[in-house]
Amino acid sequence: MFGKENEMRPEEGKLSTIIANGTKIVGNIDMEGSIRIDGFIQGKVSSSDTLTVGKTGVVDGEVIVKVAIVGGKIKGNLVASQKVELESKATILGDVKTRIFVIKEGGIFHGKCSMREQGVFKEEEKGKGFPAKMEQEPKSTLVKPETSKPIGSVSGLGKS
Repeated sequence: MFGKENEMRPEEGKLSTIIANGTKIVGNIDMEGSIRIDGFIQGKVSSSDTLTVGKTGVVDGEVIVKVAIVGGKIKGNLVASQKVELESKATILGDVKTRIFVIKEGGIFHGKCSMREQGVFKEEEKGKGFPAKMEQEPKSTLVKPETSKPIGSVSGLGKS
């Protein structure tokens, strides 16, 4: 039942670990599966799936995950290969790299954000911290400002 052949593995999207309110961890967390933080973590958090930071949760350090749902506070750079969702009354103080970034009304974000069309990060860079490259470089577009010239004057408006 507990041998390698029948070893239980966390399923994608299923919650594997909860750090409860009132819990303080100083150190790095590197795990498979999803994690919910309602307490305080000081250190790097890496997960192969979803990180949920509850309303009372605080992460003080770098975060590298697949999906991040933030209802509390993250102080540090955040890399989410698929999506970041910042809830109302939540805060991210740091740079964000992701494919999809949703900030709900009232959410606070202070930092730089990098998003790409195909925003999936190279797996070999995922474990090295805040990745410098994504699989596809952005297409450069040059936007030429429009200029407007007066067409002429309009007279007689507003007069009878």
